[in-house]
Amino acid sequence: MEIRKVNRVHRPMRRQRIQPVEHISPVVKYILFSFNFIFWICGVGLASLTVFLLGKKEKLLRDVSDFFFDPVILLCIVGCIMFLVAFFGCIGSLRENMAFLRVFHIALSVLLVLQLLFGIALFVFYYIPDVRDLINWFPEKTLQEAIVKYRDDPDLRDIIDSMQKEFQCCGLSNDNSGYKDWQVNVYFNCSTANPSAEKCGVPYSCCKIRPNVYVNTMCGYAIINKRKVEIEDTINTAGCLQAFGAWLEEHSLIIGAVSLGIIIPQILGVCLARALIEQVNAQLKQWKK
Repeated sequence: MEIRKVNRVHRPMRRQRIQPVEHISPVVKYILFSFNFIFWICGVGLASLTVFLLGKKEKLLRDVSDFFFDPVILLCIVGCIMFLVAFFGCIGSLRENMAFLRVFHIALSVLLVLQLLFGIALFVFYYIPDVRDLINWFPEKTLQEAIVKYRDDPDLRDIIDSMQKEFQCCGLSNDNSGYKDWQVNVYFNCSTANPSAEKCGVPYSCCKIRPNVYVNTMCGYAIINKRKVEIEDTINTAGCLQAFGAWLEEHSLIIGAVSLGIIIPQILGVCLARALIEQVNAQLKQWKK
């Protein structure tokens, strides 16, 4: 009986093809895009509205302080910043563009840090006066420029009047004699060369307004040189920085909740941008293999 040997042919095994892994999460990508698209629309709307209002006002910018004391200009700057930052976020997330994503991540991080620093500065100013005195930080000197321009800018005047009525204060100082700040305004100072009928006075918004009681609109006239005890029943004497500090303390819980509502979405935006950058980077490395 013959036994035949069968020669087996050993065929090489086929290498399994590695399926590419999708590192970019659509959830992260489109949440970040939606987040930025909403802010981009708001930025466009705010910037367009303020540019229109600036055109209607036909205001001339005489010095740098006009930027800080004109609310329309400040809102215009805020709108432009929102537009630019959200634009980089929108395009970066939609097109998975590393350069745009990095710009958005850095810009939003810087804005977040600036807001936190502002909160810390506010806390130091009102609750740690020793540190405030040590660093010689007295914003009253800067804010007095707003009082000087009270009659020059209707928008600034309306803001000061609204603030004095809301916080029941007069002037912008952080003390109980804020009403004396109005001495720096040419219409209200007590100089002999001042021909104004409002000489030695304060604006009507400084007057104490009681419900259902008629108040003379000239109640603030010729009042600065009087003794404080004589005018306390007629006008509010405390400066608005001091009154604002008392308001902050009274509404601290609400302010804290609102602040968290502003800060948390920005922290979420920074985290999503960082995550998407890492995912795009991992995808690029895979394609290069």
